Amino acid sequence: MPEDAVHPDLATVAADFIAYLAGVRRYSPHTLRAYGVDVREFCRGFALRHGRPATTADLSRQELRAECARVFGRLRASSLARRLSALRTLGDFIILRGLARENQARWMRLPKVGPRLAEVLTEVQAAALCEVTSGRHTVRNQALVEVLYGAGLRVSECLQLDLADLIWEADNVLVRVLGKGQRERQVPAGRAAAAALRLYLSERGPAGGAVFVSRHGRLRDRGVRAMLRTRAAAAGIGPAVWPHLLRHSCATHMLRRGCDLRIIMDQLGHRSLRSTQGYLHLDLGDLIRIYRRAHPRAA
Repeated sequence: MPEDAVHPDLATVAADFIAYLAGVRRYSPHTLRAYGVDVREFCRGFALRHGRPATTADLSRQELRAECARVFGRLRASSLARRLSALRTLGDFIILRGLARENQARWMRLPKVGPRLAEVLTEVQAAALCEVTSGRHTVRNQALVEVLYGAGLRVSECLQLDLADLIWEADNVLVRVLGKGQRERQVPAGRAAAAALRLYLSERGPAGGAVFVSRHGRLRDRGVRAMLRTRAAAAGIGPAVWPHLLRHSCATHMLRRGCDLRIIMDQLGHRSLRSTQGYLHLDLGDLIRIYRRAHPRAA
């Protein structure tokens, strides 16, 4: 059998890899984009070093070290760790397809990444973002922002919502979401989100299917990001507002108001407290206030 048949072009395999992550593993659109960039960058670096396209046999420790040397100083430790993680996962996929016996990327040690607190909006800023009344599709966008912030959803979870996923309870609403790893959970979104959703759905009409739609069908991630930039500017917050910032803010604001950490963990759909910690932005004053409220001997 010819060598190129045994070891196919890595870029070709990578396209199947991204499709597998999307269709089988259900990775988020953000992660899919990031992994796609990381694999393409590795292939580009290999071609620069060797003058030929990479094959599946070239995903070796030697080439991974060469890639780390190529990008050293250009990427933060967290970005380099993500790139190696993407290549590790690609190596697992190559083995799954029977194209290799060993994933040598698993022998590469990921760089240590120090803890980094998520950025958050203040409660006043979050309220202003939710209540902006200027711009197009105001009613729909207000409902969307209220759900993102009220339920702490990932943008992919929010855009996957169908009308059947809304669980109405008096003046409140829960949303049924399918998160990472196909784990289903029901999350309260709050009274403000319920009121905004009722108004939006009453104007939109009783059509079934997706909750958040545009004239082209189900609303997409890019449209949400553009909408948030516009609303943030109108609210005087500035352009640096993105969907995950609302998720960070939801978790932090709940904890500041005394919510149990494990409740927040369930709300976000995390399996471990370590994952949840990165979403919480607390200063010393916050910690002291929570301690005084919670500890019987703190007063």
